[in-house]
Amino acid sequence: AMQAESVKCHDRLYQHDDFGCSGRFSFAEGGDTSVTAANVFTAEEDGWLTSLLFCNAEPGTKAEFTVYTGLTDPGHPASGTAHEAASVTFERAGYQTVNLEAPVSLTEGEVFSVAVKLSGETQAARIPCEFATQTVLTRADGTNESFDSSFTMEMLGRSFAAGQSFYSQDGALWYDMYNIEPKTDTVTEADGSTRETVMRYGNLCLKALTVDSGKVQFSTYKKSLAPGETVTLTSLDQAPIYYTLDGTTWELYEEPIAMPEDADELSLSAYADMEIVGMGNDKVLWSHRYTKRTPVLTSLLCRDAGFAAYAEPDEDDPSVLTYTVPAGTKTLEIVPTATGTVTVGETACTSGQPLTLTLDPQQPDISVTVEEEGLAPAVYTLRVYTQFLLGDVDDDGDADAADASRILQAAAESGLTGTVTVLTASQQTA
Repeated sequence: AMQAESVKCHDRLYQHDDFGCSGRFSFAEGGDTSVTAANVFTAEEDGWLTSLLFCNAEPGTKAEFTVYTGLTDPGHPASGTAHEAASVTFERAGYQTVNLEAPVSLTEGEVFSVAVKLSGETQAARIPCEFATQTVLTRADGTNESFDSSFTMEMLGRSFAAGQSFYSQDGALWYDMYNIEPKTDTVTEADGSTRETVMRYGNLCLKALTVDSGKVQFSTYKKSLAPGETVTLTSLDQAPIYYTLDGTTWELYEEPIAMPEDADELSLSAYADMEIVGMGNDKVLWSHRYTKRTPVLTSLLCRDAGFAAYAEPDEDDPSVLTYTVPAGTKTLEIVPTATGTVTVGETACTSGQPLTLTLDPQQPDISVTVEEEGLAPAVYTLRVYTQFLLGDVDDDGDADAADASRILQAAAESGLTGTVTVLTASQQTA
């Protein structure tokens, strides 16, 4: 399963791979069972390195991350002070977050690095990186055409420079990825045309996530709190924290904060008293607003015989969702997506799974209830409208008595009153 976190958890993202992972590289031509790579950065502010973001290239790879601070040689990623390593085995490919057990202190202007030793039982290209190509097709008649990868060589060159990304076979002797020469591959086709492809590797896909000094971190940045759920405040600087719920009265933070029982929202603001720990006297305010959590119907997909769309919330009442079906529609398939269990009418169904409803023209409103343990149920109404077409119903080129008869017959069969949408002939063809 994939999980995401709020951007408020961190303040800065250090990266060189502006274009993301589009290739993989190995020290040995046939791939590596063990190889080390690193990125070198310069701290923009005083703060704490708390997490890493790495794009794993080979499932099953074992990775050991080490942060080095105070580099004495920017061209040697391991020339600084090594901090406790974080080890993980990646079972799948793609960008994944690695949280450090102990945050690493950074000082503005300090050169630091993040290195990762990658290993596995089989040889593989394990270093994830940017990769750009340009192919020139030259036809037999002398004409040619150029094709670029998703980002061009020129685009790669804008942010790719020496002293950013490195690789090493043993973690002692380092090579700059900027110095890897572009490769050229030429293929001659049977028709006499040739394809010449130039390939270039870019920066390593390894990022550092930091929290600025003086920040108050909230244990959750969700928009809502369940009954009994609390918010914990922390300062990585170990500074005393003061908070307010009304913007006027300030209290020293000593225990987790819960939403008052008689309240529907909690507006929480806090600051870390950095003067107490000898790190300046600026009081930076950090705020977040929470509402009382309720079950939510996030979407309701509706499918009739010839169309599918999401039910639309009513402008005056968001708990009422509307959907229109053509005259004569007997059944409607719905796919509710919700934060809890769903009951449609008297039928329980699973979030994300389709349910077929039999429509009753006399009762266009269908109750949809969402329930979560410990929360009050949320009740929605699906209101199904029927659309009748006024004009050339039988599409014979004339709006005549035969069309009127069909419209009246359909209305009589439906038995609907007050839930009919009428379209003119011009609206039908619009």
